[in-house]
Amino acid sequence: MNVRSLQCVFVRFPHYLDLVLSHPRERQVPLGIAQMAGCLKAAGHAVRVIDLWIDRLTVPEVARRIRDMDPGLTVVPVLAVLSVRQRRR
Repeated sequence: MNVRSLQCVFVRFPHYLDLVLSHPRERQVPLGIAQMAGCLKAAGHAVRVIDLWIDRLTVPEVARRIRDMDPGLTVVPVLAVLSVRQRRR
């Protein structure tokens, strides 16, 4: 079976705990994203990660980057969505 290679984009939003913990060593490492990205790369897919801890982008800027990349797969972990929602409260 010949599988077409995909452009994959993962978006990492800051986790709620990352926002309240003061020291960088206490912050959550994105192991889930790393594991999924590694599996996709091993299968021959191109993987990019937009990490909002590093890039400090707004949601419209993230949407523009994703649109410009035109990926076949975009992954936003559910925990990230819950974290953003929790932060607004």
